[in-house]
Amino acid sequence: GANVGALSIAMSMYASRGTVYAFEPGGESFAFLQQNLAANGIANVHAERLGLWSEATTRTLYVDAAHPGGAHLQAVNREGTETGIGESVDLVRLDDWIGDHRLDRLDLVKLDLEGGEPWAIDGARETLRRFRPILVVEFNPATPGRFHRYDHWMLVDRLRDLYPVIAYIREDGALCRVRTRRHMTKVLQRKAFVDLVCRPMSLRRAVAAPNDVWRS
Repeated sequence: GANVGALSIAMSMYASRGTVYAFEPGGESFAFLQQNLAANGIANVHAERLGLWSEATTRTLYVDAAHPGGAHLQAVNREGTETGIGESVDLVRLDDWIGDHRLDRLDLVKLDLEGGEPWAIDGARETLRRFRPILVVEFNPATPGRFHRYDHWMLVDRLRDLYPVIAYIREDGALCRVRTRRHMTKVLQRKAFVDLVCRPMSLRRAVAAPNDVWRS
């Protein structure tokens, strides 16, 4: 989700001659996103009040006023267990949206869906295979079990099915390739969550710090 647009505005500068599509299904966040784009005079970001999912449907987005950036969809019916205000939102498959808008190029996709990433990836498989974009995904082991009741390795398995090279972003900005689950577990012992960078080709600039190399 684009939330209020901080990364969308940053990406608009990196892709100054390209186009950024910012998906945000939440009504309040979407309104702030539009305001921030207008206030900064951003013309190359197109805001879409939609969420990405494995099917075209309507689901409930839960927003906690104390942490609106952690708004999340409910993949599994758990009535009475969610906190925050529920809002009905529209979801689409990225594959369908790309086809409807006739895009012929896609360089980068970033997903941060509070554990909903596997469903968005399932709805984007054709797009990811066709355009082979770099995929950046937040990997937070706490959100899958808390919001969706699945094991967090399901997300990694989805990613490995599509991308041969997965790395995480170190504090200094360097990319460290993830070799195995044990390696990822070792990384997560030091960090609560990481951003994963998935590439369809060799990660030439990736580095591995001594403590990050795992040999099985």
